[in-house]
Amino acid sequence: MAFVMSALLVLAAVAVWVGNRLHSYPGGWAYAFARAYAAERAELAAGRSRVREVERSRAQERSAAEQEIRATEAEYRRRITELQNRVAELAEPGAGAVLESLGELTLHQHLVRYRSENIPLARLRVRLDLGSEQHRVLLTRPNGNVRRVEFSGLESDQVHEFVVRLEAAVAAEDDFLLHRDERTVKARRALELARSNTIPQQTARADRDRLLEQQREDRALREARAELTAAHNRWQHTTGHRPG
Repeated sequence: MAFVMSALLVLAAVAVWVGNRLHSYPGGWAYAFARAYAAERAELAAGRSRVREVERSRAQERSAAEQEIRATEAEYRRRITELQNRVAELAEPGAGAVLESLGELTLHQHLVRYRSENIPLARLRVRLDLGSEQHRVLLTRPNGNVRRVEFSGLESDQVHEFVVRLEAAVAAEDDFLLHRDERTVKARRALELARSNTIPQQTARADRDRLLEQQREDRALREARAELTAAHNRWQHTTGHRPG
């Protein structure tokens, strides 16, 4: 049974090949297969190959031009989104990214979280008391409220390093708030400029249009098609049938 199926598949493949051959070289069996017309078939095949080659090359050029347009448009959208996010972040910074964690304290860019309590970093005073078995960090808000955080079972160096990073984050937050208005103005100006700067897209589209105009006057493609038409004419004159 397997042999029969294999044989049928081979016969089907041969039938398809023969059909394509007769379609490519119309006029009958002799014109499609006989050695006497091998030169005519070769001429026709070469003409078709040349046209396909040139058309493929021109299609690749058009595809590259369109890809450049898409790339400039994507970069435009990316830049706009980046600046919009920057403006929004300056207006509503939120907690920010996580910078460090130790015990029940999690340090973010703009606040430190203790259990479920969010403590803003702005003007936060940090004090470290190291003990022999237990260490304490005191976080004092600008209004005087104090949060005491106890650490047990940790090396003093671990707690000290965390406090150093916490103090650095407080300094960064104070600097952020001090210059936020100025940075917001700059970010909004940058956003306006980015929105108005469509030169890369315009340039890419102009390059694409120039390419299309050049291709409409493409000498190589005209010559290849003319050669193929001449080959078609000669085949028709010989066989009485015009290739498709």
